[in-house]
Amino acid sequence: MEKNINYSHGDFLGQTFLDVDPSEFSNSTIVGSCFYQESSWDVGSLGDSAKSPLVAVFPVGVVNVEFKRCNLDNVIIPTGSTVDSECTNRKVRIQNDNEDWELAAIDNKPVEPLSKKRLIRDGDSVDPRDIPTTRDLQ
Repeated sequence: MEKNINYSHGDFLGQTFLDVDPSEFSNSTIVGSCFYQESSWDVGSLGDSAKSPLVAVFPVGVVNVEFKRCNLDNVIIPTGSTVDSECTNRKVRIQNDNEDWELAAIDNKPVEPLSKKRLIRDGDSVDPRDIPTTRDLQ
């Protein structure tokens, strides 16, 4: 497949393309782009993450896109498309501790902080049971 020049090596953080003609994406390879969608915290009870953070970014009708080295976190992948092993396609949400946490595939509960190494280094907990039940706005 041909490399998609318009959508490769770009930062499309928080953007959606629902009103773009599907042919702009279909049957192409997208390399090294960020389509990450931020999913804010749930100010509910601990681990109240029942709502999926996944966002439809690409227009209905997009088919056969090959993603290479892309950040597709919180992005719904178009039907029939492939994501190489160098891409990320996790479900991520900011929790009440102001950290981004990867969510479980089934129930969207926090599993592990994205900054796990830093938190461990600083002596902070990486146990989702220790996420505060309310958000500290400071």
